[in-house]
Amino acid sequence: MIGFKQMATMYFAAGIGGNIFSSCINDEPSVGASTAVFGVLTGQAAMIIVNWSAFNSYPQLKQVRCMLLFFVCLMLVFNFLAEVGGPPGVVDVTGHIGGAIVGLIWGLAFFPRVKTEVSAKMRLAGIVLTIGFFSILILYFFIFRKPKDLYGDYDESN
Repeated sequence: MIGFKQMATMYFAAGIGGNIFSSCINDEPSVGASTAVFGVLTGQAAMIIVNWSAFNSYPQLKQVRCMLLFFVCLMLVFNFLAEVGGPPGVVDVTGHIGGAIVGLIWGLAFFPRVKTEVSAKMRLAGIVLTIGFFSILILYFFIFRKPKDLYGDYDESN
């Protein structure tokens, strides 16, 4: 339903957005694909939300909608529990949150939808939020962000 190109584009956007979000909030270095996985999960949730009425057309589609939402919620809960139950500092929750935000707004903006007036408004809102999210994060990171020196080898005289 979504297609390889749209899913791959959203995957990379969520990965980049989640890691930039984490870099803007945390001083510790953090990279990983888990931010993109969270984006895929919330992107699927956005697709379900945008196409909510289309899933009402057949009882089987209502079951599919229910299973997809359950799976998305379950995976989000399990991933956040990994931070609580696992060793401290191993899971970057801020990166996951950033990836989830990007996936949700990307899904609202670019995923396939049933053509309605509400879905057109959701698409516009998703596009504006996606552009705004990346613009604000990039500006904040390059203009205002002053990370602490983690390695002690930074010399301001250079």
